[in-house]
Amino acid sequence: MDEMHELIRKRIQKIPFERIFPGFKPSPFALYDDDTVRLEEGTIPRDDRFRGNTAIRYGDDYLAIWHVDEHTRSLSIDRLTSLIVHEMFHAHQLTSGEKRFANELCALDYPYDETNLSAKLEENRLLCGLLDSCDESLVEKIRGLRGFRRRRFPEAFTYETRVETYEGMAVYAEMKALEKLNVKAYTETVASMKKSLASAESLFPVRTVNNTSGAAIMLAFDEDCWTHTVGEESRTLSDIVFAPYPEDVGFWDVDTEVHNLSRHFNEKNKEAIVACLERAKRHEKGPFRIVGLDPLNTLKRGEHIFFRHFVMLEKDGEKRAITSPSVARVDEWMNILEIHYQS
Repeated sequence: MDEMHELIRKRIQKIPFERIFPGFKPSPFALYDDDTVRLEEGTIPRDDRFRGNTAIRYGDDYLAIWHVDEHTRSLSIDRLTSLIVHEMFHAHQLTSGEKRFANELCALDYPYDETNLSAKLEENRLLCGLLDSCDESLVEKIRGLRGFRRRRFPEAFTYETRVETYEGMAVYAEMKALEKLNVKAYTETVASMKKSLASAESLFPVRTVNNTSGAAIMLAFDEDCWTHTVGEESRTLSDIVFAPYPEDVGFWDVDTEVHNLSRHFNEKNKEAIVACLERAKRHEKGPFRIVGLDPLNTLKRGEHIFFRHFVMLEKDGEKRAITSPSVARVDEWMNILEIHYQS
């Protein structure tokens, strides 16, 4: 990892952070594998602080961290550097006192309503058009659809637009860094973004596509978005760009593909929970409090939550991680009453 760390460090020096977003500066970063952590000052043994790809509190500063696995090693150094910049932007948000976080625990009850998702799919496809040309007619259509969903599905809309803001801004920083390092790779990434936004499949689960739509908003409305101050602004990107939302948009027809995918998604979730319970070798009674999870690999169905890889629990002030597939039964406040897991 020493060579990889050095190659990334040299590329970071080429990136104009302040031009990506006012006040944005590079933070320390670390690469880690299952055993060791490569910091700027050297190598240390890995501990439980190093989990996932994110920004963590480390000493008096925030540290961008990235897990080096087989997939990471398949990436180009330019692409990997841009992903490190993504996590550095999260460090910037945390340092600056960002307030526009999404509650990932409450989002487990995200309503996969077919009307809501059909309208959202149309919004995302219109955003693809905005990436080509900031046409005011497209803006008005998006504004209308968002106004409709904001009234009909307020909790889902709030969750989406907060993810768009917190994660979308980091994806934007990632892409602007990539543009500086490798224009061809940037162009290919924008094309991939458009493909994701246009696809109904990207809505199941819904978490990741909000990262993409947030970045698309930033790219389409560069000058309107990046002049606000992280930590001082309470409005989401959607509110900055699309508010005020009109009140006269009515019912939106359900997309056939969304309908079919929704049924398949629900069936897969049920099967995943049943399969995990059948394979579980250990069972513990709660109550436990959930203090950490991977939102991209967690799903809820009724009173059960399936954690595909990881969950951090707390009981009587002590924290512990379960790092195998697990299913928890929860109460209405998301406290774990019992949990079944494989190892």
